[in-house]
Amino acid sequence: MADALKTVNRFRELMYQHNDLQGAAQLVTAQVRFVGPISQYEVPAAEFLARLQRVTAVQIETRVLQQFQNGDDEACSVDESVLRTPAGGTILLSVANWYRLRQGKIAEMRIYYDPRDFLATFTPPAPKS
Repeated sequence: MADALKTVNRFRELMYQHNDLQGAAQLVTAQVRFVGPISQYEVPAAEFLARLQRVTAVQIETRVLQQFQNGDDEACSVDESVLRTPAGGTILLSVANWYRLRQGKIAEMRIYYDPRDFLATFTPPAPKS
């Protein structure tokens, strides 16, 4: 039997602490579904990891507030993440990350957070006419 939370925490360690895409790729299925407040997609593992890496590039710190798993195929981590803004400041996001595993690998990641601060900080201003 798989330990969902152990797999998820190893994935997070490889992605967020070591930037190890090859190691992280061993823990995800060939196709990964992502659902968040701004976008959703199902893409090959390499593309999923590349997209996730863009966020980890601006992530300064993540504090785990609570984690739990449901059976062998679901795990959740509720976190506070500090992100570096393009202007050099920081923003704090409270995020719930829900992972679904299939045959011991991450097949789906759903994230829940209020996107307003993120969008205001990371969306470029509209061009002036």
